[in-house]
Amino acid sequence: KKANENIDIVDLPGIYSLSPYTPEEVISRNYILDEKPDCIINIVDATNLERNLYLTTQLLETDVPLVIALNMIDVIRKRKDEIDVALLSKKIGVPVVAISAQRGENIDELMNEAINAYNKGRTATTVLDDGELSHLIKDCKIAFNAVGVDSPLFHAVKLVENDEIEVKNHPSLVNIVNEFKLTFEDDVFGSDLEAIIADSRYKYITKQ
Repeated sequence: KKANENIDIVDLPGIYSLSPYTPEEVISRNYILDEKPDCIINIVDATNLERNLYLTTQLLETDVPLVIALNMIDVIRKRKDEIDVALLSKKIGVPVVAISAQRGENIDELMNEAINAYNKGRTATTVLDDGELSHLIKDCKIAFNAVGVDSPLFHAVKLVENDEIEVKNHPSLVNIVNEFKLTFEDDVFGSDLEAIIADSRYKYITKQ
């Protein structure tokens, strides 16, 4: 019982992406999309932001309320480093709470933010809005909306990546991506759209 609310916490496997390459990734992905939790608490290692925020950029593409728990903030302070939590929250667009899980620091604040996030609800966003694939992603999102799929933005991005789960579950929509590929080639990655999206995510993270 936290923040005067009864809360069930499901501890999902520690992962770095929602791609279907490991059993842990598939378990976490299926739970988020199928069980529709009230809120995701995305625990991010403050000492390794770049690697951990990659998953965050994917979670943003679901419609599930999201709060980032910036863990190991005590280690950051000990190093005499500094992370502007308010600025990070503003840039990413979801609440960020600096915590130390080991010391139990700011856990009540984190739970309060999770409850607030659930009450407010959230509409999916993507860091790929300004990229060269944004038009294709929007077209795919429209197609997923038309067939009544929840979190259509997430599924749209995954279909553009040629994600094996999306291709298997929605074969009738694959042609949207295939037709685009016939007219598109990137100078560095050619027609490997998954690589282009991954590169775009890392470029976004590096800017933050």
